[in-house]
Amino acid sequence: MSSVALFKKNLSILLLFFVILLAALAMRVPSLWIPHWRGDQGQYIILAMKLDRFGLDGYNLRQVQMGEWVFPQDPRFKFTVLKDLPEDAPGSYLQIMKQIGQGYYDEPLHVRAPLFPAILMVSHRIFSPDQPMAVLSSAAASAVSQKVLWMVVRSQFWASIIPIFFSVGIVAITAALAWLWTRCLRTAIYSAVLMATNPLSIWLAHRVLNESAAVFFVILAFLALGDLKKKYSPLLSAVCGAGSGFFIGLAVLVNQRMLLAAAAIGLIVWIRNVGEGLGSDKPGLNRRHALLAIRALTQPFFAGFILVFVATTWFWFYRVFEVYGDILHQPLQGMQQGGNEDITGWFAAVRARPHPLIFFAVGVPLMFPLFFFAYATWARFWRGLTGFAADPASRHWIALWIWILMFYRVFTDITRLFGTGGIQEHRYFYAVYPAIAILSACALNGLRTRVMIYTKRAWAASGLMVLLLTANAAWGAWQAYAQIFNDSLLF
Repeated sequence: MSSVALFKKNLSILLLFFVILLAALAMRVPSLWIPHWRGDQGQYIILAMKLDRFGLDGYNLRQVQMGEWVFPQDPRFKFTVLKDLPEDAPGSYLQIMKQIGQGYYDEPLHVRAPLFPAILMVSHRIFSPDQPMAVLSSAAASAVSQKVLWMVVRSQFWASIIPIFFSVGIVAITAALAWLWTRCLRTAIYSAVLMATNPLSIWLAHRVLNESAAVFFVILAFLALGDLKKKYSPLLSAVCGAGSGFFIGLAVLVNQRMLLAAAAIGLIVWIRNVGEGLGSDKPGLNRRHALLAIRALTQPFFAGFILVFVATTWFWFYRVFEVYGDILHQPLQGMQQGGNEDITGWFAAVRARPHPLIFFAVGVPLMFPLFFFAYATWARFWRGLTGFAADPASRHWIALWIWILMFYRVFTDITRLFGTGGIQEHRYFYAVYPAIAILSACALNGLRTRVMIYTKRAWAASGLMVLLLTANAAWGAWQAYAQIFNDSLLF
């Protein structure tokens, strides 16, 4: 291929990627003018205000007074405005929570890690420094003038832009990870489309919740691992470990469930190190292989990863331990011990859903059918795992499936073991969606190749992919917007 032809090909790919990002942004723009107060969203807004006023010393839901501000140009738009109370009192928000049986949130230190509220706080200082923290709590159901709509957008832009930014960012870096691990541009493009159009991604972009930010940092942590097929020098391995530890530390400071991603990264790198040591030798139960497995844990990557992760997160876990004597304190324990009864029916509705393994393993592909293609890659994962990643080409299959299984299986077991229950919310497993998207994209690319070989027509294979991706995107968007414009709290 000539240099001119190669330039035109690369330019067309970049333009296509840019179009996908623009489409992803356009699908998420309604977040700018819809309400952002109901459910957990209000708690993050409150925590941002408390961080701004009191730092970690006042990081809780107490001492907050809620007020309602009616938009003068159109009284159908109502904002919830926050201000702090001069004394340490429960405040109006906790009074409401206690009335509905959720008084367990009245704690001296809030259970949610502080980075996401801190991001909201910084955004408010940049975009609305002279205004109180306020978000739309009630909006007009019918058409409004562009002038009113623009003023509404400006009033809560500081909050609504954050989930949009992280959601579109996830689309971009998922494609980057797909290319890094597969070296296939089509796989990268397909994975970007799947992340841009799946209904949970669209729904979360319209909610001021921490899942999108957490997953953004998790993907960066996996990107920091580099090319799994290559063997890095000790120094570069330590640098990769430090980078991965830093980003996974940020992810944990956004959402503590991302500790499972840290465990997944450790397991993935250990398997890769063992595979590099084995070479063409087959794994078995002998003394050499046992020593090799132990030595794989002493590689420079783990030193860099652990040191930087601890340096990034220690202040938060120390503070939690200082207050509660337990670094993984959960407020639901207080609900069970205090006898609070949730009168909203929320927990009953969530627990009435099928078992998590069925709910997610079957429910996610039913919600977004092209995710079924991820299961077509299981055989490659199993073959690679039984060979302990001695074949470098198998390592990205192993990494992606371990990423998924760590959340699907381990998170389910942990929550059942500690009796918290009620985990059947799709957003809790959003962290594995990039891995599912990349696996599905790999399988779709394989299907395209088979169709092209069978028909001997590249346009037919490409046309089939466009048709599948477009139909799947329409189905995903319809489901997302049906939930968004009904102001549903549970996806």
